[in-house]
Amino acid sequence: MTQNVPVVPNPPKALTISAWVSVVSVIIQAALACFMLSGVSGLGDVHLGFGVLTLVAAIVAAVLAVMWKRRGGPSSVVGHAIGMAVLILVQYALGEMSSGGAIKWIHVILGVVIVVGLFGLPQSIAKYSRT
Repeated sequence: MTQNVPVVPNPPKALTISAWVSVVSVIIQAALACFMLSGVSGLGDVHLGFGVLTLVAAIVAAVLAVMWKRRGGPSSVVGHAIGMAVLILVQYALGEMSSGGAIKWIHVILGVVIVVGLFGLPQSIAKYSRT
């Protein structure tokens, strides 16, 4: 008796690339945030720029994960990618609203959560790669 085991197609290369772009971008953002929190001024625009890059890369990864799911990819990666994109969008909004105080610290704490979550995204994609 043979069993039909569903074959998960390889992840799109663009999905892996966009996930890694978001990871590298968020690492640079975290480093800039450390400098900013320690009193270095003039880094806000650069931090914002990498924030936009992180957001765009995460949205691209989420869209590509949905497209992969429609071809038979795993729903766990879709949830992870969409969840990260939503968190980064909230993070962007908090950063725009922040002028210090409580919102700044919520922005910082959420940033740590995002760094941890984004580190796992490429690994969750690679788990399904057969190359």
